[in-house]
Amino acid sequence: MRSTGEMVFETIRLERPTDGIVVATLNRPERLNAMTVLMFQELEEMALAVDGDDDVRVLIITGAGRAFCAGYDLDDAEELSSLSPMDMLKRQERAARALATIRSIRIPVIAAINGTAAGGGLSLTLVADIRLAAPSARFNAAFVRIGLSAGDMGASWLLPRIVGPSRVAEIGFTGRFVEAEEAEHIGLVNKIVSAGTLLAEAVAMAELIRANSPGGVQLSKRALQANMEVPSYTAALELENRGQVVLTRDEDIPEVLDAFKREHTDIPGYTSIPEHTGIPVPGSPVPGPVTTDRTNSGEGGFMLQFEPPKLETLTLEPLEGGNVLLTVNRPTRMNSLTVKMFEEFNTVAYALRDTDARALILTGAGDRAFCAGFDLDEIGVIGTMGVREFLRFQEMAAGGFAAIRSLPFPVIAAIHGAASGGGLALALAADIRLVAPTAKFNAPFVRLGLSIGDLGTSWQLTRLVGPGRAAEIAYTVRTVEAEEAVRIGLANRLVPSETLLEEALAMAKQIAGNSPAGIRMSKRALQYNLENASFAAALELENRGQALLTRGEDMTEALAAFKARRPPQFTGK
Repeated sequence: MRSTGEMVFETIRLERPTDGIVVATLNRPERLNAMTVLMFQELEEMALAVDGDDDVRVLIITGAGRAFCAGYDLDDAEELSSLSPMDMLKRQERAARALATIRSIRIPVIAAINGTAAGGGLSLTLVADIRLAAPSARFNAAFVRIGLSAGDMGASWLLPRIVGPSRVAEIGFTGRFVEAEEAEHIGLVNKIVSAGTLLAEAVAMAELIRANSPGGVQLSKRALQANMEVPSYTAALELENRGQVVLTRDEDIPEVLDAFKREHTDIPGYTSIPEHTGIPVPGSPVPGPVTTDRTNSGEGGFMLQFEPPKLETLTLEPLEGGNVLLTVNRPTRMNSLTVKMFEEFNTVAYALRDTDARALILTGAGDRAFCAGFDLDEIGVIGTMGVREFLRFQEMAAGGFAAIRSLPFPVIAAIHGAASGGGLALALAADIRLVAPTAKFNAPFVRLGLSIGDLGTSWQLTRLVGPGRAAEIAYTVRTVEAEEAVRIGLANRLVPSETLLEEALAMAKQIAGNSPAGIRMSKRALQYNLENASFAAALELENRGQALLTRGEDMTEALAAFKARRPPQFTGK
């Protein structure tokens, strides 16, 4: 196969603006870069060449002239009606294969969208990991206007996962244009940049990506893409854990870890690496009985009474209304994660899972951070582990966060300061995220030579903010500030720093005032139906849940209270 430096095409122009970065420009400006049979063939050849060139770290796709790509060339389209069904199917499969090949290459793909992206042009933007747009960019799926379906070259699969099914239905059924500003608002593009600097911005982003671990970036891309498709959160963790094991075997990992530590000398605290004594199997008996006292009623219901398990890195305390506060308690280390802390998340989850708690509030001690990720003084430990030992650690760590996520009652994260790496993953394990103005999120895994496929991040983040935004956050390691986090759906609400815990408690009380059985069944439905393979299966789960709840006491009490014009007294029975 020819290298990218040797390739010359009729419909595509290749350039290397800097080492490791290839710009592929659709080069039919007189036809608004409309697609032809030859262009599909050359797109596939180009993608295969780029994927086979180990010196290429990022691919940028853009269009020459006024448009990115105006879809299939109408002059060529006239012949389609004369093709036999089988010949048309072959033509369609080749076109779809070209775009699928671009999506599947190992390295990140950035689309720099400089004008109209219509029909097949829209489909081409969707196979990119990241989309930057000029103000002149506009998108449409006008297939229905020419008697075809919006299910074309992957658009019906990718677009709902990027902007949601309701928006796709409108865009697909009406054939209307989505202008650049709306595209940014709904997550179809990552951001809008000026037309004059569009390519320069794309190259600058590519250089940020190139500066990170190539193995980490490539396995991050695989994790983000594969975990859009795996059927469950558990399956996603399996894929993530094995990816991290592969990356820790890389011979460069000790040097990468040392360099990272040198770059982050602003965190005071320990300087020695604690002795590694092995990883206990989660699920050991939890010390201290946990009980509930329904006689101590107040606003929001009963007070949970329990003897907290012995903890070193976390604190657990009951709050009024049956709520519980869990604090990551290493403020001198910005609440960074340790092997011991991962163990204790498992302990806490096992202690709480069978109680009548109404909600868990999760926060960090001090005013500097929610959780700054894995402790830099322990991070070198992973380089000394054998494959099976590290996999066991990875499974235990991911299992701790998964156990918090799967608690049968809502988890509210009250986030101030940094939520970085594993701290981001911990925030994602919550059902609801409230953020102070100081909150900031980032995923520096690829700077450590690791992948964003860690602790459930690649599965959760994609579903919260969409694949394009998740890819940008993962590959560039940029920081997402609190206001942006709310805007893109990473957080629910921005609240003042001084009232952050009060707001979280007020929300927990509001939750506790509702039927506990209804809340728990709602959480199950919302989580499990992210994983169900079909709408029919989701309906089956919902129907059975409602049937069970109508046999409980809470619905009867709710109806009686409504008739009597009084507040209901729910028990969850």
